[in-house]
Amino acid sequence: MIGETTARGEPAERGPRGAGAGTLKELCASFVDGYRRRDPALLLGLYLDSARIVPVWNETHPVSPAEDIEDRMRLGLPMQFRVQDIFEDGARAYVRLAWSVDGTTTDGTDLELSGTASLDCEKRDRRWYIASEWLRHEAPGLEG
Repeated sequence: MIGETTARGEPAERGPRGAGAGTLKELCASFVDGYRRRDPALLLGLYLDSARIVPVWNETHPVSPAEDIEDRMRLGLPMQFRVQDIFEDGARAYVRLAWSVDGTTTDGTDLELSGTASLDCEKRDRRWYIASEWLRHEAPGLEG
């Protein structure tokens, strides 16, 4: 529960917000599918409650998965993701994805962006969840 602490007096981790995935492969497939289908509920269920998304161009302002997913959905375009690398070490893993979005947004803006996402994943109760996500844009002029 919110406000609970561990035996050392540290804040206790709230439980996972959703179903997660049984394997890393399933976690990656659900992540890719969630953005392809533009399904925020599916995507939100893949993150731990404590997860934060850090845009590399604004590292001082990490956002919650709910905020970031809402921003991505607001574009009105499906995002394409391709898994590049997966490194697993027991109950922790690192996944690197390439992403792109291309088309005309709901407000009529032509958009063509690409970049990478790095997911730090954790296994909790035999399910995989995203613990943090780092985003990088590769479009000129968008990064610091």
